[in-house]
Amino acid sequence: MTQEALLHIVQSQLAIDMNCAIDDLNGEKDSILFTQARENLGRRPFPRSERHFEILSMGRAIIVSASPDILAIV
Repeated sequence: MTQEALLHIVQSQLAIDMNCAIDDLNGEKDSILFTQARENLGRRPFPRSERHFEILSMGRAIIVSASPDILAIV
């Protein structure tokens, strides 16, 4: 397996987990994206509390995922 193929697998899973697109992780400019935490099909089964907050940094992107009730304040 090539490094590019492995990176694609990792980014695909992270995009599902963080409720974003793979392209969001590969932007050419610095970016911050806020997304609503969702139970997407294929999401890893890590338990989430009623109020959920998660941050991912990859490349030039920062993805912030939070439950709907706190998304507006994060």
